[in-house]
Amino acid sequence: MDVLQVYIMVMLLCMKINPSMEVRFQTEPQEIVEGEEGSSTILACIVTDLDKKNENVTWKVNGDIISNGSLIINEDQRDKYSILTAINDIHHTNNLMVKNIERSDGKNSYICAVTSKLKKEIKHSQVAKIKVFEKPGEQYPKCINLSNKKKYKEGETLKIECISENSQPNPKLTWNRQNKMLKSHMTNIKNILRITYNMTLTRNDNGAIYWCQLRIPDNPKFERNCSIGPFQVDYKPSVQLNIPKYAINEEAIFVCFSSASPSKVMYNWTIIPPIREYGIENNGQVLRLSRVLRSHEGTIVKCNVHNEVGQGSDETVIIIDDEDSDLQDYLPETSQNSNEQNQAQYTELPAATILSVAGASLLLLSLIMAILLCYFQVYTRSHAIDYTGQRIPQPDVYFEPKDSLHSPFAGEATPWKRSVGVQVSGDSSESSYTYAEIEERMKQRLSA
Repeated sequence: MDVLQVYIMVMLLCMKINPSMEVRFQTEPQEIVEGEEGSSTILACIVTDLDKKNENVTWKVNGDIISNGSLIINEDQRDKYSILTAINDIHHTNNLMVKNIERSDGKNSYICAVTSKLKKEIKHSQVAKIKVFEKPGEQYPKCINLSNKKKYKEGETLKIECISENSQPNPKLTWNRQNKMLKSHMTNIKNILRITYNMTLTRNDNGAIYWCQLRIPDNPKFERNCSIGPFQVDYKPSVQLNIPKYAINEEAIFVCFSSASPSKVMYNWTIIPPIREYGIENNGQVLRLSRVLRSHEGTIVKCNVHNEVGQGSDETVIIIDDEDSDLQDYLPETSQNSNEQNQAQYTELPAATILSVAGASLLLLSLIMAILLCYFQVYTRSHAIDYTGQRIPQPDVYFEPKDSLHSPFAGEATPWKRSVGVQVSGDSSESSYTYAEIEERMKQRLSA
C-alpha cells in the first residue's frame, strides 16, 4: 500500500467520524453593522447542513460564549441580547439582536460559531463590529441667553449661545431665525460644543425667536432643536404723514401714521403759520381742517409722536389742487359761525348719540301727527264734494218733499198735491220768499 492510499483512507475515516466538516455558513454577520445609540440592531448568521444531534450554533462576544442555540446563557445578559431562530431541513438561522445599544458596544467583537456538544468550536464566521451612531444626551441642545434679559432697546447687543456634548460621528450646531441660518462660530472645548451668536438689535427684531438646530450629518434621521425668545425690542416712533392735495373750500384731513414699541404713544400737532379752524380726532392721530382757503397754501403741518423710548416726527405742506379750485375761486366766502371762529378744537358727537337723537325726534313727530289726525277725525264733519274736488254747500234746515198735504181750509176734501221739495236756510228772512207762491194762493181762496 503506497502513501497515497494511506492518506485517502485516513481522510475517509476522519470524515466518517466527524461529518460536521460539511457545515458551512450561508450568511455571515457583516464586518460592520450600524446601530444608533439607544436603539437595537441585528447580526445575521445562517448555516446549512448542520448536524442537529451533535452540533449547535453559538455566539461569542469578545471570545466569551453568550448563547447556546436559542438560549442566552447568562440571565443578566438577557436584557441586552436575544436570539432569533428559524430552523428547517436545510437552513439553520440564528440571529443575534443587540438591544439598547451603548457607546461601549462599538468596542466589542461578535462571532457566530458552530460547536460540538462538548463546546468545541468546529467553525466560526468572520468578526463583526457595531458602528455606533452616538447621540448627545437628551438634555442637548441647550439654548442660553448670555445677556440674561428679555427686554431690550433698539441698538443694544444680544448674545446667545447653544451647547451640546460631542459625540461620534461629530454633531453640528447652527443658529437659525425664520428658517434662515445665521453665521456663527462653533468651538469644541473639553468635548463640549458651543456656538455663539452676537447681534445689534433693531426694531425688526421685536418679537423675534431664535432656534438652535443639533444634527448629525452622518445620521440624517437625527435632529433636535431648542429655541429662545421672543424678545421685546423697544424703539422710538417712526412717523409718516399723508400728503394729499386739496381744493379751495374743501375739508382737509391729515392722518399721522406711527410704529413704536411700546405702542402707547402721544400725538402733538404743529401748524406754521397757525390756523384756528381745525379739530383733533381719534386720540390725536387725525387733524381735520374744516375749510381750505387760498391763503393756506404752503402751510406746514407737523406731527410729533413720542413714547417712553423717544420721539419721531414728520411734516407735510398744504398743496392746493388748482384744477379742482378754479370754480371755487369764484364762489363768495361765507362768514364762519361765531362759535366756529372762537373754537380752536372740537369733538365729534359719537354716532350712537346722533342716532338716539334722530330716533327720539322721529318718535315725537309721529306722536304729533297722530294727535292731529285724531282731532280732525273727531271734531270735523265730512263734506260732500263734486267731481272737481270742490265743496258743495249744505243748508242747515231741510224740508222733505211729500206727495200730499192736508188742506188748511175746513170742509175741503180734496188733498193738496206737491211735486217738489225745497231745502232752505234756517234764516226766517229767507223762508218768506220761499213760500210766497203758496201764501198768495191761500189769500185768493180766502177772499173768494
